[in-house]
Amino acid sequence: MIYTEHSTDKDVSSVTETSKTILIIEDDNHLRYYLGELLELSGFKVILAEDGHQGLLKFQQFKPQLVLTDIVMPGRDGISLTVRFKRLCPDVAVIAMSGRWLSDDVDCSDSVSFLGIDKVLSKPFSAAQLKEAIMNVMHTDMV
Repeated sequence: MIYTEHSTDKDVSSVTETSKTILIIEDDNHLRYYLGELLELSGFKVILAEDGHQGLLKFQQFKPQLVLTDIVMPGRDGISLTVRFKRLCPDVAVIAMSGRWLSDDVDCSDSVSFLGIDKVLSKPFSAAQLKEAIMNVMHTDMV
């Protein structure tokens, strides 16, 4: 099941801290729902947030093992969110996505690691690239 802002308390209670839960924070509606469907089909519990404010609230509520966040969003951006997530839960894995922040010819792995980001995906990326990134940061196999 994909959990959104319209999920009920009954729906929410079925997500436990031990389940493999991914929080997706993405302001593009189509991409957010596509990623949610893809990851749900791969066996994850998926929580969706459309902006940084909602993402922070859902992070505190669901305590996901992985956050997949856009970097450039209106309001609270993915960088400030990552810093906050790592303060709240140092073990949470974070994959950041951006189409405007990074270019393929710039190696900024040291910078993003310093900020707490485990992996950066440049948009557009394939389902295979996303699954590989998730397997690497969560040290798990995917369907």
